[in-house]
Amino acid sequence: MSPKHPVIYDRVAFQKGGIIIKQGDTQAQAYLIQSGRVGVFTEGKGKKIELAVLGKGEIIGEMALISDEVRSASVEALEDCNLILISRSEFEERLKNSDRAIQAVVRMLSHRVAESNSAIATKIAALNDLESAAAEVYEETKAEVPDINDERLLPKLRGLLKAIEEFKARFVLESVKNGYLDK
Repeated sequence: MSPKHPVIYDRVAFQKGGIIIKQGDTQAQAYLIQSGRVGVFTEGKGKKIELAVLGKGEIIGEMALISDEVRSASVEALEDCNLILISRSEFEERLKNSDRAIQAVVRMLSHRVAESNSAIATKIAALNDLESAAAEVYEETKAEVPDINDERLLPKLRGLLKAIEEFKARFVLESVKNGYLDK
């Protein structure tokens, strides 16, 4: 008796430094990491924000299996990687042949993840704006106010800017680790 779905999947290899997923692309596939490690990051306003490092057994790009949205992050091979490609068509075929309750749960979870991703993206954009505004205040104050290098103001502004940067980095990292933000 032959299996309903073959267990052979396409495998792809990426060399260290290769870009597996590019932020803004619209691929309809995800990857299961068979070997190697990858780095997940976003880019905006000339800055690269590291989100996560993932390895064997983890999946990258899973939102592409359920959504037509553009990729919210890029993924780079940190070392030579072997990946198993999971196409949207194969995923949908397997889902279609599953129990209706499973289908309903997957649709509901997909909707909630997409809503969460959107809300988090909005919060990250607001954090970026806050960081930029604080940096601008710091630079303008430093340039325009004579004798500002005293111990009263500049260190406090520098501390505020650093706190905003650290909060943003932790927020993004925790959002990815907890599955609230697509890798």
